[in-house]
Amino acid sequence: MQKTNLLVKSVIKIYRNFVKVFKIAWRESRLLIGGYFVSAAFGALFPILVSFSYKLLVDQLIKSQNIEVSIPFVLIAILGMQYLINVVSDFVLYGLKNTYLDYLVRYKMQNALTVEFFGKVSKLDMDHYENPKVQDLVTKARDTFTWRIPDYLRQSSYIFTNIVSYLMVIILLLPYGLLLPLILTIVTLP
Repeated sequence: MQKTNLLVKSVIKIYRNFVKVFKIAWRESRLLIGGYFVSAAFGALFPILVSFSYKLLVDQLIKSQNIEVSIPFVLIAILGMQYLINVVSDFVLYGLKNTYLDYLVRYKMQNALTVEFFGKVSKLDMDHYENPKVQDLVTKARDTFTWRIPDYLRQSSYIFTNIVSYLMVIILLLPYGLLLPLILTIVTLP
């Protein structure tokens, strides 16, 4: 019971920290943070689209045995679609989100956090600077705040990508019954 309470408290703490970080990022640039998470969502959809294109390939190969449409044409069209999906996926995930938008989000967050941190430090009484424990805390915060919080936001985008992928797979599996989504959920829990 204590482990469950500790787990629930940890999840609540993580959620509260995410809300704080997201508010700072949202305040700095709504368009940028929106694009960051939208590109994460698109990144989650692309592997599903690739799988769907392979499904089309298999379906077409099975159906084409009774139709006069040539198999090479169907293969080229479906594999070309799959290649195009991969190219767009790589561009959105690696070129746009993981490189460009990640750099911009990190830059904006570091600037905003630096201004907030030094604003708060400048309001401390001089008595606090004579206390070694306070000095240690200020030094530790100064050394880690510029990279730790933006990394937290990056990890949040990875979690968001996984949640979008999971939900899309559940939606795609629902036509086959509730058993497959249930099995998928149970298998992914551990």
